Amino acid sequence: MIILSRSFTGNYPKKPFDWDSYCKNTNGRKAPSYLFQPHRSENLFTPGMKLEAVDLREPALVCPSTVVDIRGPLLKIHFDGWEVTYDQYLDMDSLDLFPVGYCEITGHPLQPPGPRPDPYTQPGYQYGESHMKGLAGNNLTPAAPKMTKPLKTEQVNKPKPVKSPLHPESMYFVNRRCCCGPYLNDAKLLKIPETVKGVLGGSDKNNIVRKCLQLLVTSSENPKNVLDLLCHEFYQTKKHSDLDLAATVCIEIKTKNDKRIVRRVKIASKADTIRPNIERVLQLLGCCPNVFAKDKYPTEQCDACRVKQTSELNVNYTEFTQQPVSVPSNEPV
Repeated sequence: MIILSRSFTGNYPKKPFDWDSYCKNTNGRKAPSYLFQPHRSENLFTPGMKLEAVDLREPALVCPSTVVDIRGPLLKIHFDGWEVTYDQYLDMDSLDLFPVGYCEITGHPLQPPGPRPDPYTQPGYQYGESHMKGLAGNNLTPAAPKMTKPLKTEQVNKPKPVKSPLHPESMYFVNRRCCCGPYLNDAKLLKIPETVKGVLGGSDKNNIVRKCLQLLVTSSENPKNVLDLLCHEFYQTKKHSDLDLAATVCIEIKTKNDKRIVRRVKIASKADTIRPNIERVLQLLGCCPNVFAKDKYPTEQCDACRVKQTSELNVNYTEFTQQPVSVPSNEPV
């Protein structure tokens, strides 16, 4: 009989715990000790190896990935074409890792690499010293540091030329009092910023289309339903081919239980199709196309929505005044 007796601080009970009685009362079985191996097999993965990995944020997706770091039995997995913020650590024996060609053999769809320029996919990429620690036993050695010449005085004082941005910036005004449709919450819409600034393309974080979509999802009545709607309409189907949806961004929400949900949405990558892309999303949600606009209206409401709202108020007032008034029968009419 195994009896554990420990002294705990705080409000923990000091009674001895009997595993035999506990298993008997709960109809449980002890896991045999031989299942717990004190040593594991050697980790033979090396940085730079390509494989197919499950995106734990969206488990239905299997993506081309790269092993970029090794920490004992853990592998740092990078999804090719995506930012390093989406990297994840997985055990070397994880069932979420597959060899190259797994999806082709099983018929499972393999997601293409993301649109972002990725140093891990460039030929001749040199891993740093922290990555090379996982290469013990191999004949690979880190590249020698490059020798640099000392700078002259005129080179030090010479100002560097200002480079033009790779992607042009853009800004939309948010007309928060325009018609928000059946999906959005007008009270939440009033709380979002008055302007949205971003770039036409570029990284997932600063993309102006992603920012607009994120604000729409956040200000909706049911963010998860709207997120799933956008994912299905602009990612899982082949609709809207006229918009040339060649880029992909991630939209995320947090549930009431602080659970993080991420979905991928395809967006336009060309400057001349970005505005039609935003208008198509607003049309899908039943919103006024001027919710995001280049022009800011004084009352944050376009002329069409103002006229529509005024006419609806007049109709409601007319219907109210035309209702018959009930008169008690015991009083003269």
